[in-house]
Amino acid sequence: MRNRVFFPQAALDEWLGDDRVDLKGEELVLKSEGRRYKIIEAMQKQSGDALPDNAARNFGVTLIGIGIIALAGGIIYDLAFMYGLRRQRRMLASSGNLHDDDAFPISFNLVLAVLLLLVGIFAILSIAFRAGPFI
Repeated sequence: MRNRVFFPQAALDEWLGDDRVDLKGEELVLKSEGRRYKIIEAMQKQSGDALPDNAARNFGVTLIGIGIIALAGGIIYDLAFMYGLRRQRRMLASSGNLHDDDAFPISFNLVLAVLLLLVGIFAILSIAFRAGPFI
């Protein structure tokens, strides 16, 4: 395996300007040492932006959409679960196996999920119509 050396473009430009190297085609010669190097392109800078203009916006909208779907699914599951618990509690209370003096309290997690769902919907609408704080 041959040794490989990386010369930064700024250094090559300076050496060429100071006439310290000769560049003939793909060959670089250091005049002071007489060393010869074969020039190959190691990197290529891409011109312009690498991403389309709306890439970040679309990614954000996608994440918000996934969050909305997850929250809606969680809310529906929680409501169905609580409905089943309340139905079972009524059955146990009507059969006399359970005192029916307390009710289930409202779920703090459900309230928080609904609030987050509303924020997500507001964010999607704000981005879609380019109005509001999320643009």
